[in-house]
Amino acid sequence: MPVLTTAQWVGLVSEALGVIAVIMLLGISPRLRRVPPLQFQYPRREGLVALALGGGMVLLAFLMAAQPATAREIQRGGIASLYPALSLAVLAGALSGAALIYRRQPPRSAGWGRALFGPALQIGIAVGLLSIFLRGMLTRLLGGVSPEQAQALLLLLAIAVGEETLFRGYLQPRFSAWLGSLPGWLLSAGLFVLYQSPRIFLLPAESQWTGWGVTILHSLLAGWTMMKVRHVAAPALYRAISGWLLFLL
Repeated sequence: MPVLTTAQWVGLVSEALGVIAVIMLLGISPRLRRVPPLQFQYPRREGLVALALGGGMVLLAFLMAAQPATAREIQRGGIASLYPALSLAVLAGALSGAALIYRRQPPRSAGWGRALFGPALQIGIAVGLLSIFLRGMLTRLLGGVSPEQAQALLLLLAIAVGEETLFRGYLQPRFSAWLGSLPGWLLSAGLFVLYQSPRIFLLPAESQWTGWGVTILHSLLAGWTMMKVRHVAAPALYRAISGWLLFLL
């Protein structure tokens, strides 16, 4: 991850404020409001299961980062650094699906409700385009991207879908049902930061502060987006596009 200049940080903060504004505006759509919120019969049990699953993923992230081959890929940077994250994200998505099957729960309870998919996709695309504009990357993208950069976008999208399915789709609604909306949002965001922390520790020292700042910002915004939209597609698209813009720097 590159060290951001002051102007790039201003662009990132402007993006965050823009995302909040767009989600607040589009989040009042009747298409979202007419879909009832999730209800869990046993909130505490669901919360504890979610906590165990989230803690397990954090542990797996630390174990993978301890592998010398993984550390070399992350430290080398570039597209190779995305593959360890992709492996963990696939596992996160698979564990979420397995938990749903084992507990006989519908995909909607992990943020994949069919009724909200269309609005969430539209909101995610709108937020992604806004990010491109506010980060001053529109002219560069109109000039074309390399095959490696295009591949990076696909990888980041797959990573975001897997991670968001677990942290925002599966964990956050259960934490919120158990502890309340605000604590549930913050707990899922905190677990996500812990999950990402082994990768951040492997970055060069000058890049670590950027890594922490971007990760915390993305985690809070993705969780807030999930609270308002209630579908994984919106936070996943936001994180994929915002992360890709950092990859292009």
